[in-house]
Amino acid sequence: MIPLVTASYMQSLGGSPGAAAAAASSAALSAAINVASRACESYCQRSFYGRGWSDDRYDPISRHSLSLRHAPLIQINTVTLFPDGPSPQVFTPASFDIDYRAARLTFQYNRNGTFYSRLFNAGPFGGARADLIAVNYFAGYGFVAPLSAAAATGATSITLTQASGRVPGQKPWAVTPGTYILDSGLSTEETITVSAVAGTALTCSELLYDHAAGAYLSGSLATEDVQMACAIIVGNLLSIGDLSKEQEMVGRLGGYVYTQRKGGALITHEVKELLAPYKEIVV
Repeated sequence: MIPLVTASYMQSLGGSPGAAAAAASSAALSAAINVASRACESYCQRSFYGRGWSDDRYDPISRHSLSLRHAPLIQINTVTLFPDGPSPQVFTPASFDIDYRAARLTFQYNRNGTFYSRLFNAGPFGGARADLIAVNYFAGYGFVAPLSAAAATGATSITLTQASGRVPGQKPWAVTPGTYILDSGLSTEETITVSAVAGTALTCSELLYDHAAGAYLSGSLATEDVQMACAIIVGNLLSIGDLSKEQEMVGRLGGYVYTQRKGGALITHEVKELLAPYKEIVV
């Protein structure tokens, strides 16, 4: 998991979230940010960073396009036709028109030998599950960048092939001090904190695991509304005494206004409104 906000972001805010962050210890603030980030991802049922899907399977279709399960797209690596058949056919992104926001691949079917023509003129294929399409890709609100050289356990620096760029349909990205990047390809994911950047060379927190050359590291491109939703949750967590209160008046007694918060104290109405466009619908 990658934290959706930083300590400096929290402390720069006005209002109760910023005040709560400024008054909290660094350990308490870090813990609250991690919990709030997980809460946002759990509510939306998606990760707000680049995530790889190495063998996403689909049945062949009679349409000229294929909608992938995870959006938005960051990059397509390969699309394999009949991956379990006797002669798997591997295609590169050049064989498709790609809608990155909608995560949709349109087949360039008028060219001889392209994905579409092979899909519908493939002839008999024996073997179980021979009629599938396998897609290897990255998706999510984030970016990915491969390591240009291996990095061993205990190292405090890494080198990427690029430290900035733009994902189609998303905002430009750049690795800066304070950026969190994640190697999700390990059996145990490792989140790395960048402390300095010189070109593509990064100074970072001490590595807990070995990282292979070419391994994709991913970062978050969470939008402003997602970050604000996370910040509100952080503020609620750090003001734990207020979590039982409501935002509407339910009565008066002796000059005091008594309130009670409806629903979950963590995912408030305001948070739900901010996260609504990002809540993934599972069908």
